[in-house]
Amino acid sequence: MREAMAGPPFQAAMELWTASRTNAELREALVPAERRLGAAVHAVFDAHVGIDDPQQAHSR
Repeated sequence: MREAMAGPPFQAAMELWTASRTNAELREALVPAERRLGAAVHAVFDAHVGIDDPQQAHSR
């Protein structure tokens, strides 16, 4: 996970999100991809963390 969030693709994503703060069209284009990525990260976490009930993994 750390490797995926430290390399050039992650850095490029951060630059795009920063630019999207002032560019509504870019932001609109990024949201669907961000939702897919978020779901994939949650799935990997849920599969490997060893918590039977994914609701228990949520921080509140």
